[in-house]
Amino acid sequence: MAVTTPEAHPAADAFPMLDDDEINALAVDIVRNGLLEPVVLAPDGRVIDGRNRLAACRLVNVEPQYLTHEGDPWTYSRSANLWRRNMTTGQRAAACAISLIAEGKRRNGRWARGSVPGDDGDNRESSVISTAWEQAMRQVGTVADWSNGDDLLVAVRDGRVALDAAYKQAKAREERAQWEADQAAKAAAAEIAVSDAELAKLLSLGHETLALDLDLIDKAADADNWRGVVSLADRICKQWTQLKEKAHARLPE
Repeated sequence: MAVTTPEAHPAADAFPMLDDDEINALAVDIVRNGLLEPVVLAPDGRVIDGRNRLAACRLVNVEPQYLTHEGDPWTYSRSANLWRRNMTTGQRAAACAISLIAEGKRRNGRWARGSVPGDDGDNRESSVISTAWEQAMRQVGTVADWSNGDDLLVAVRDGRVALDAAYKQAKAREERAQWEADQAAKAAAAEIAVSDAELAKLLSLGHETLALDLDLIDKAADADNWRGVVSLADRICKQWTQLKEKAHARLPE
């Protein structure tokens, strides 16, 4: 009879699977000694811990035992996996970040208060480890913010890219984006300055020509030169329409 294979919960997917050789070795151990730890399920029946044990059981056609955890699956998965696995601090931090982000715990460049495991010192042996873990979580947060959808976090978690190297890439992207933003702000400020100067010049010229044109209109009217009056009035309208359009473009949205 085939072994049942419940779907994995996203909380479990945040952590990497063992490689094929390790799963094969685990399967051999299960044949010899039985399954010593049950596969843990969330209340909805999805696996939150034990995907590797389940895969090994499937290889040797052993039906696993199951245990349902009634609490929060995300917290349980992080507690069960972060400190037990043979992973570097950078890999643990990346796995933790993937889990927290999937749970919506990363906003505006910060981890949600109290969401990072180990903030209270649990599961860590010394202040040195504490400092290393806090630094790793800060660095991996920057990596998460500037990954640009290229799975940089997954590469760190899987050990294909060291956290320090990924952090340098992320910081370079952040600095480049800041430089581009600064350049855009400077260009916008320069454009406004030019526009202001043009507008001021146009306004000054408008006042001067308006006074001159009104004087010419009076003289043309006195001479019964109504064609001249119409021509001068049309010129005034065009000039002030142009000034109005430029001024209107500068009004706040």
